[in-house]
Amino acid sequence: MRFVTEDELRDAYATTPFDSYDLPDGARLTPGARQFLIDFGVSFEASDAERSERAGAGTPSHAWRGSHETAPCDGLSDLVWDVRLLGSELRLLARRSQGIDNAFARQADALGHAWQDVREAGDLALADASAQSPSPPGPPPAPPLAAGVHPVFFEMARMHAEVGRCAHAWAQARAGASDAEAASLDGWVARAAQACQLLEESMGKAEGKV
Repeated sequence: MRFVTEDELRDAYATTPFDSYDLPDGARLTPGARQFLIDFGVSFEASDAERSERAGAGTPSHAWRGSHETAPCDGLSDLVWDVRLLGSELRLLARRSQGIDNAFARQADALGHAWQDVREAGDLALADASAQSPSPPGPPPAPPLAAGVHPVFFEMARMHAEVGRCAHAWAQARAGASDAEAASLDGWVARAAQACQLLEESMGKAEGKV
């Protein structure tokens, strides 16, 4: 299965701006690509695979329109795919961080493994359903542009922004969700905040490299 990335969409949009986007057969959008379409008010349809998942779960297919308020949370299949994909990216970042920040690499790899193993949205639900809804992560730190700062810290900043953007989108999707869906969404936001905190701690070490 091929994933359409944000960079692909940005290049296409820069060449010829568009108001709607037709996803290629058998393809899915990455979280960043989906958010790009939402931010630019571009309408797009769920992929065939996503529609099949929802149909099998007894939920209707849905066209995504360019706003968070209309984003569906039926079945939360997109949430699961977001978590799996971000888990893969986090593990790749962990691999690149070896030899630079080994403590971060170990923790990021373990967290990425856990995200890749998610099979359904309920796997993310908070253990304490009565806990207050967690807040999405804040903006990512900006590593200094200095010769002593390894490029991996800039990759961490990008990962932080990507995780944070997804967390904000799903936090807004909580409105109108069922109790079970809200628990899953809260669980994902809490885990996203945990990942961003881990990234921030490692990126803080870059300040000492200047």
